[in-house]
Amino acid sequence: MAEYDLTHRLMPFLDIHLVIPLLEFIEPRKIYDENSLAEMQRQVVLKTNMIDSAIETYPEDNVPNELLQRRDDVLRERDQLKAECDPVIAILELEDVKEMMESARDREASICLYYYRNVVPQGDPNYLNALYGKLASEILCQEFAHAKDDLIRLRAYIDSDPFDGELELLQHRSWLLHWSLFIFFNLAKGRDDLIDLFLNQQAYLNTIQILCPHLLRYVSVSVVISKAKQKNSLKELMRVIDVERKNYSDPVTEFLSCLYLDYDFDAAQQKLRECEERKCSPSYL
Repeated sequence: MAEYDLTHRLMPFLDIHLVIPLLEFIEPRKIYDENSLAEMQRQVVLKTNMIDSAIETYPEDNVPNELLQRRDDVLRERDQLKAECDPVIAILELEDVKEMMESARDREASICLYYYRNVVPQGDPNYLNALYGKLASEILCQEFAHAKDDLIRLRAYIDSDPFDGELELLQHRSWLLHWSLFIFFNLAKGRDDLIDLFLNQQAYLNTIQILCPHLLRYVSVSVVISKAKQKNSLKELMRVIDVERKNYSDPVTEFLSCLYLDYDFDAAQQKLRECEERKCSPSYL
């Protein structure tokens, strides 16, 4: 079953904090060995400053000393940064804003990045980081409507092509496509938006074909279940799947190939059974 799981393909395109809910999603599906998955989750958390979460993965009497030391270092750095930011934080301590910030640290990060993004010019080296950070914060807070607004803002910046070369532009477009999955599969009409971006925007379709053809699984599922987009999008989807058959295939795309390209209905039924048996439905669904 793990053979067709896309988690390992998605992870390189995601911020490390977005990998955590992805691993939490696959845990109850029993695709991977329980101990292996637990170790993977631990290694991911260790790459963040979520030290308390990392400590919780060890027995109480067996926490590595270097991890405890790192926790002290992180707390010391946080206190130092807080002291440096106190003049700005004082402005944000207005009662209405404070109430918004008390729900979670991700919400705090979102608010701070909102103000930072609005005062820093687009030419600043950290402006793009702020766009990604704000988007990640909204996703982790599960504020998907707000995240969609941030996705639109990030896309506008990327499409303005402020980068040094074509490869860097492709990389950022591929990251945007992967991050958008969290949003499009959590909004009522998100799958229609996914089709518009992934399939109908040539620049992003080119990105999928060059760097991440595994995203065709998400496009395929979206087209199949979308009543509004299926009629107009199915032909284009099958053209792309046909072109990419030698580069990427899985039971989902093979099912559509058998049905709409080869007209082999027995093979299509077999591929559909494989989709069910091997649990190769994509994450976020």
